[in-house]
Amino acid sequence: MIKYKYCLCNSKKYLSGVITIFNINKTLKHLHQSSKEQIWYIVKQEMEFWKVCYAAHILELFMADDSNDFNLERYFKVKAQEIRREKGFDNFITTHRMLLLGYMYGLMYKNSPLYNEASLSEVYFEIKERCNGEFEKTELYYDIIEQQIEKIYFSSELDEKNDTDRANFRLYPLFLLYKVLIEIGNITGRYFISTQEFNVFVSTTERYDHYLSTVFDILMCRNNDTIDLNDLNSKFRQDNRYRRVLSNIEVFNLSEGIEIKSEHVAYVKKKLYYFEVSEYKTFDSSYLSRLCKNVRLLNEENEERGAIPVIDLSTIEINTIETSIPRNWIFYGAPGSGKSRMLEDEYRGKYFPNDYLFSRVTFNSNYSYSEFVGVYKPTPMYEKVTDDRQLYKSNKVDLLEYQMIPHIDYTFTPGIFLEMLSRSLVDPLRNYLLIIEELNRADVATVFGDVFQLLDRNKDGKSEYPIQLTEDATNYLVSRVGKEKIISNRIIIPGNLYIWATMNNADQNVTRMDTAFKRRWEFKHIDINYNQKVIENRMLKLRFLEGNIKWNKFREIINDYCSEQLDIQEDRLIGPFFINDFSVDEDGLEIINEDSFKYKLLLYLRDDLFRYNPTDIFAKNRSLGKIIENYESEESKGNEIFIPLITEKLKNELLNGK
Repeated sequence: MIKYKYCLCNSKKYLSGVITIFNINKTLKHLHQSSKEQIWYIVKQEMEFWKVCYAAHILELFMADDSNDFNLERYFKVKAQEIRREKGFDNFITTHRMLLLGYMYGLMYKNSPLYNEASLSEVYFEIKERCNGEFEKTELYYDIIEQQIEKIYFSSELDEKNDTDRANFRLYPLFLLYKVLIEIGNITGRYFISTQEFNVFVSTTERYDHYLSTVFDILMCRNNDTIDLNDLNSKFRQDNRYRRVLSNIEVFNLSEGIEIKSEHVAYVKKKLYYFEVSEYKTFDSSYLSRLCKNVRLLNEENEERGAIPVIDLSTIEINTIETSIPRNWIFYGAPGSGKSRMLEDEYRGKYFPNDYLFSRVTFNSNYSYSEFVGVYKPTPMYEKVTDDRQLYKSNKVDLLEYQMIPHIDYTFTPGIFLEMLSRSLVDPLRNYLLIIEELNRADVATVFGDVFQLLDRNKDGKSEYPIQLTEDATNYLVSRVGKEKIISNRIIIPGNLYIWATMNNADQNVTRMDTAFKRRWEFKHIDINYNQKVIENRMLKLRFLEGNIKWNKFREIINDYCSEQLDIQEDRLIGPFFINDFSVDEDGLEIINEDSFKYKLLLYLRDDLFRYNPTDIFAKNRSLGKIIENYESEESKGNEIFIPLITEKLKNELLNGK
């Protein structure tokens, strides 16, 4: 095992040793193939924290005012103008849509797509009490601003792309940014990255554990004149406003790029220390409940290096589960049929109500055994410099209170399976759950590896056949659960650990599971129209129709045609939740976003369902780009998208509906 140790005086030697591990060309190829949405993205609204607090305040007034005749949008505009005039603000909020930031900042709970059904959080009320409603006085609650920005997470249910473009993102972005800046500063002497380096390399980083690759991608790019960051930068969304979120906290200088102010470097290092010994580097299932509570992400007073977070299990109610509920359970069905919704609403919420009792992971084509079970990874270690020791020199005078010598070590990092296994072994009284979304998007035989053997369970739910993990994984388990529970270094899955998964075998990019793997699971099929009443009033506006058609009616026409005329199996049809992107118009109608119709539905029909025989449903054999071009054309307005049979049925349905 190679082990690297470095300090500022020999950073060139360190770079020459580590640079061979990383492949900048592979990174650049991956970035060129990424979509413009695969970045840290915050909605395009006002970012100043105090203004978002005023937006939440206006919502509070709206919900308390039973006498007004305005809808929320109109009420918001009127009230915002009143506050602007009263306070003398030059630049103030203008649209109710900035309430989206209220969700992101944890000022409100998102109970439904309608803003007026949100509920204000204890974070908001604590801020309001401290400043007496004068939210512009941020000095009175700056610590809360910082704690809430620390808790922003990518990607969560608050993000409209959380299950598509940003499905693989699992990190607290502020701490990844801190980490990259500190490591670059340790090597170069300046804790700085350019705006382009942030946009191209940092904001595309998906996991905290990938920080080292990000650091060296930046450093290698700086030393390679042939790499054009302008070209890559233009590929991603140019309205990424996460940088503007950073202006709410004091540690950064944002005038040229992003730099940690010299007087705050020690503070940031201390923050990173506590973050890296916490559970939140890999654990995220309690994100939404924690976001809206007035609590810090890190307990900086009690955290210790290498400490395992202490959970008071006595506060968690024992969750008994009927014997009829399977331990290994797969929910499957057509795309958008509501597999995750059923798992969450009818089972997870009922049997595993506490956040500590479950964790969720989404498989993808690159997901590996090391991520699932665990692996040795490069890990930063820091040695304090005492007053009487001068162990290295640098190109500047370093007077930091928390001066550290950085080292690179390799330590075992557990995967989500090992984490949930250790919880269930430590606490046999309660039941625990590992949820795997999109199970068959990964090569499950490779991901599970020898854990595959443990899926054979006896009548008590325990593994029939124990296995022996690697020495590193076994040592980790022993450190968590005690040697007495690991007999002869062999482990089993206990009866109180459930593994539930979702899958859709209709997608083109899934991996087929062999019979040996499938026979170890119970399967639950989700009907194509499961829970469709939830979206009964959701509408679809199409350019070639004179009015809105119900989304469920549109699906019914497409699905009936596909199944009856073309004999297409149900698991390839369109479920009610295939599209979840919609907005609410002035009349309170839920209208599906046009981009989702074009880039989700038409994409699925053209490139997946009818890839080899597009004229079965489309009027002409055209590429997706040409189909969308026809739809957007002012001349045709999409009349030539579908075959006449489909188009006429849609128009007749609209007439009958009227």
